[in-house]
Amino acid sequence: MVQQARYYLDYNASAPLLDCARESMIEAMNDAGNASSVHFEGRDARKEIEKARSSFASLIDFKATNVIFTSGATEAANHVLSPIIRAGGHELKISKLYIGATEHPCVLQGGRFAKDAVKFLPTEKNGILDIEALETTLKEHDADTGHPMVAVQLANNETGVIQPINKISEVIHNMMDFLL
Repeated sequence: MVQQARYYLDYNASAPLLDCARESMIEAMNDAGNASSVHFEGRDARKEIEKARSSFASLIDFKATNVIFTSGATEAANHVLSPIIRAGGHELKISKLYIGATEHPCVLQGGRFAKDAVKFLPTEKNGILDIEALETTLKEHDADTGHPMVAVQLANNETGVIQPINKISEVIHNMMDFLL
């Protein structure tokens, strides 16, 4: 009997690891040390975390100090989806959370936003965020009630659709003068 090749397409919950990722993970798990401890092993563990943070930041042309590791999407969404943001010593009130209709369930729940403060943005048939609807929605946002927040995941965990983040970001930045 000839065995047929199988193709794993269910990346919804997990994906096969690349060999280099598996090897790095095993290497890291062989090292003992609490990265918050001051002893040698702890400092060594902290060095590895900071090396990973810098490596990831360089991939996306980002400051390493702005990279935060979380255990998954729910923890990440709960961390950032907040109606109060503290930045540069100032507190910003966010009055509306605008999210794509196809977002991860943890984003759909709106984090710490009241249900009536969450508004869904439509997507095109192909799952891409409707850019015109985003522009219109931001133009209609009542800035007197607070700032808007837009949450869009880069790659959809269910469909694999990759959003045009640069275009979405450009629209939001262009709207900031209008909103502030």
